[in-house]
Amino acid sequence: MNAATLLLTPWRAAPSGARWMVVVFYLLTCLVATAIAVFGHTATTWLAVSLTYGLGLFAPWAFLFPGAALLAKDARQLRIPRLERLAILALPAYAVAMLALPAAVFAALGWPLVKPMLVWTLVMAGAFAFALLPRYVTVFCGFLPTLGNALAPGWVRLFPHAGSWPTWTIALLVLLLIMIGWRWHGFIRGRISEQGWSSPMVVQLRYGSWGAWSQMQATGRLSLMIGKGGGQVDGCGPSRPIRSLRMALGGWYTPRSWLHHVQQMGIMLVLISVPVGALLLAHLHDGGASSRMSGSALLGAVFGFAAMASPLVCLLSWVWLSRRWQRVNMELPMLALLPGLGSNAMRKRNLLRAALTRPLVAHAACLGVGLIGCHWLTRVTPLIGVQVVAITIGALATTGLMLDILGGKPHSLWTVAPLLGAVFVLQNVGLVVTAMLGSNHAPAHSTTMLAVLMAGWILLAGWATRLALAGWRALETRLQPFVANPA
Repeated sequence: MNAATLLLTPWRAAPSGARWMVVVFYLLTCLVATAIAVFGHTATTWLAVSLTYGLGLFAPWAFLFPGAALLAKDARQLRIPRLERLAILALPAYAVAMLALPAAVFAALGWPLVKPMLVWTLVMAGAFAFALLPRYVTVFCGFLPTLGNALAPGWVRLFPHAGSWPTWTIALLVLLLIMIGWRWHGFIRGRISEQGWSSPMVVQLRYGSWGAWSQMQATGRLSLMIGKGGGQVDGCGPSRPIRSLRMALGGWYTPRSWLHHVQQMGIMLVLISVPVGALLLAHLHDGGASSRMSGSALLGAVFGFAAMASPLVCLLSWVWLSRRWQRVNMELPMLALLPGLGSNAMRKRNLLRAALTRPLVAHAACLGVGLIGCHWLTRVTPLIGVQVVAITIGALATTGLMLDILGGKPHSLWTVAPLLGAVFVLQNVGLVVTAMLGSNHAPAHSTTMLAVLMAGWILLAGWATRLALAGWRALETRLQPFVANPA
């Protein structure tokens, strides 16, 4: 065992896509932190540098180094103890290196060292724990800022004799390390399942570089098979060809049982209860300022969910169908033999309904969540218009991408990626403008920002409409829609 082999082990265990994306993100944050250190001349420059570097540490420890757990598990099952030891020893080696280098810079510049070291260690431990914890736990991580913002004013009132900030940081760090050891021990010994909501997030690295929304590579992982994951074959057949096509498409198109929908709704209710509970707990602290702050945090969570979910619906639908139509095998052409599809024109119409119904319903649900959030704002009328336009254009972009795939001549990633990026950016800019317009003290330039946003939406709508029309014309002239698209 030499140093080169030790340091290369986590890189070999990580997917190539995740490897390069993490490296680029980490280097960019290091460059930003260096620029702040060079051009910053305030007393808190060290704080900005430490927080920026801490942000850069999250990506490798959440999406790159956890691959060592998969390697250690495989090495244990294959009875290769040397490889398992390499996977284990590589983690503290990288942790020491990533702490020692910036610590040396801080010491040379005469900046504080203890607090940044605690923050960086906490970020690394938290990111690694994020990858090893069950999915139903990691889902709550998105609400941690809302929860912390709501509970911060009443923390001193609830715990008046609590220790100092470093004391709580060290206690939290010890708790995270214990949790990591417990989950690591259970995972590599096969006591933790790789399927379902109880599986750790790191399992996604095995079936795809970034979450494997499509799960097309997971040929051995049949959580979407009938009888697992809520797949419901009742009602499929010649009399209901659309339902049969949804079952054949798989993924999130799969018809689910009522029990599965109830379970998913229960998960959503639990998620919603987190910011609501934070809002209620904030009232333990005296004064209306904290209550208003908690209300703003809750409102931000509601609008944030609506703004993030709509682009993700668009992305999820495109990823799934594009990979489905890229696989050159006999599975896709066999769908044309499903009974009850009818003529060629009826077959295309049924396929369109099967491919578009679920995404459009999801967009409508996002719109409903946004309208619920508008109920708590003072100026409601313009906000409803903003939400309706944003979600409608997101649904139009989804329709255009689906028709682009089914038409048989899909555009390349260089065309689709800017469209998806524009949907994401405009949705989030719309969220900011919506918050400005709905406040009691809207800034003077908010109307100008709304006009610019509307111009962007018009351009995006024209782009998506052109894509949808081209895909529709190609689908009409296509002899058979169940044929893999050319690479």
